[in-house]
Amino acid sequence: MKNKKRELSLQLYEKYTAIVNRKVEITLKDNSTLIGMLIGYFKHDDDATEMHINSWHVVDEHDEETLEIDIFGSSVGIVIKQKKIAEIYFFEDDTSMTFK
Repeated sequence: MKNKKRELSLQLYEKYTAIVNRKVEITLKDNSTLIGMLIGYFKHDDDATEMHINSWHVVDEHDEETLEIDIFGSSVGIVIKQKKIAEIYFFEDDTSMTFK
């Protein structure tokens, strides 16, 4: 039986790669929210036969083109663990994915 967490991260990955406008509103399980752009992800490599996204790299929408580094050489944005995400709203097509 497939792990539900792996299936949800794969669904989010498929959505993420299919959209042009990556602006999203992320609601975390602690009910905090942030608006930004998904610009990358980190795979968990405990099982090479299946895709499993462990974390997502999110930046402010104005930082999307920064190549992930600010003018001081520091990483831009934040990394959010997949397991902490409750819901993601996609501005491009007015849809949401729930991960509760």
